Amino acid sequence: MSGQELPGCWLAVVVHDDRGHVLVARRGDTQAWDLPVGLLHRGEDVLAGVRQVVADSVTVGVSVQWLAGMHSQVRDGLTLVFSARHATGPGDPAWRGAGVPVGGT
Repeated sequence: MSGQELPGCWLAVVVHDDRGHVLVARRGDTQAWDLPVGLLHRGEDVLAGVRQVVADSVTVGVSVQWLAGMHSQVRDGLTLVFSARHATGPGDPAWRGAGVPVGGT
């Protein structure tokens, strides 16, 4: 993401589809699999920020559903976790490669 970021305000997104898969993305810096995550920018609408975090991680669009939770840590600040549904973009072969069934294999 570019622009001025709010210190310590992170967005994480649980993107799911109709088959019960949750989207995870491979991080460029560590190569670890993770939820799409990024910093909220100063003056940015929160829902626009959620959509941008997903777009920066993978090539799918989402429909944001609700705030699923929040947590804070002294080191990382506040993280807002949103639930979203896959709305546009590659649904199948890319989704299959990165989608993980909820609660299992």
